Amino acid sequence: MPHVPKTFGRFHTLYFAARWSIPRSRPYAAPSREYRPTWPYGGSGRGPRRIDSRCMAPSMDETLSLSVVVPTRNEAESVDALVSSLEPELAARAAEVIFVDDSDDETPDRVAECSLTAALTVRLLHRRPEERAGGLGGAVVEGLRQARGSWVCVMDADLQHPPATVARLLEAAEAKDLDLVVATRFRDGGSDGGLGALRRAVSRGSAAAARLLFPRRLRGVSDPMSGFFLVRRSAVELQRLRPNGFKILLELIVRSSFRAVGEVPYAFAERHAGESKASLREGARFLVQLVRLRKPEATGRLARFAVIGLSGLVVNEALLALLTERARLYYLAAAVISTQTAILWNFALTERWVYARRNCQFDLKGRLVAFCLVCTTAQLLTIPILYLLVDSVGAPYLVANLFAIAASTLVRFSIAERLIWKRPPSVT
Repeated sequence: MPHVPKTFGRFHTLYFAARWSIPRSRPYAAPSREYRPTWPYGGSGRGPRRIDSRCMAPSMDETLSLSVVVPTRNEAESVDALVSSLEPELAARAAEVIFVDDSDDETPDRVAECSLTAALTVRLLHRRPEERAGGLGGAVVEGLRQARGSWVCVMDADLQHPPATVARLLEAAEAKDLDLVVATRFRDGGSDGGLGALRRAVSRGSAAAARLLFPRRLRGVSDPMSGFFLVRRSAVELQRLRPNGFKILLELIVRSSFRAVGEVPYAFAERHAGESKASLREGARFLVQLVRLRKPEATGRLARFAVIGLSGLVVNEALLALLTERARLYYLAAAVISTQTAILWNFALTERWVYARRNCQFDLKGRLVAFCLVCTTAQLLTIPILYLLVDSVGAPYLVANLFAIAASTLVRFSIAERLIWKRPPSVT
């Protein structure tokens, strides 16, 4: 080995001593339209470790008892408050908080800043726009993959899920040896007061629809729409999950085989900051997800059935205007004729486009009579739904009408699948 002069070593010693004495600050740039975190991969001893979403192998580290997975989208104002509220609740536990972030604002940088002083281990997965498959449900699944705790608690960042309830969920799971514990708003001691009237009605209606389609799986679960729950990580079959939208709990219950399920009541609180991400689009995704879970092979048929329903609406309106304005027919008589014509139109297209290759139990005449009866009854059922949403809940009548039509379509499709175009019993 060549001789190195002592002066060379002293020079480097002085250089690095001076270099390390310079205080370093993390830059926090204003977010661009396509947001990218300002801190590098890997993090440091003080900051959060940036989880590379392209390398999502499950961790085998079992030293933690609890991982709290928090899916976020533009929740920068709630990050500090959430972590501060979780710290005293989880002080006695070996726990971590994983933010799975789909934000386009400065939320990742807020997480980075918060982690510098947090008593809890804070980790972050920031998903780029092209990586955000599955929406919120997809974010939760990615968090489950990265979790190192034996138990995983899923909760929102906006403090509508009280951090104090996390410890109660874990205590119930350990005391009763449960695989899943759901924080419910609908047991004694629980409340959904933090929801507005419209969201409360939609939430309860969605829960009722889920229980109707999955009576056995949801036996004993009063709040299948809850986004607040705790699950044993080893009991989740991640490879079977196909998340799509907000309602990941229903996906977990239907596609997993939990040995024991329990509930803990909680009061749904007011939102701490920011805006709700609930929308008509998420409602439509939920309806599609219900069908996918109940009958995975029927999703395409539902889409075609809905398109036919829209075409029937166009036929109905056009014929009503033609008979009333050109033929000078009384509008109520014109409405009856146009409605029945639209029903026949829908039946013909459903026969040819949705169930063309299906061998059915009933003949063509029986299917036609049943279809007309179901459509007429479903139209009558939309009236009380519309009245309930507008007069009792206060929803705008156009929005309420869309919900009523969507509910009617789902009911008609379910009856079409199970009864009108039912396959004949197999001969053994």
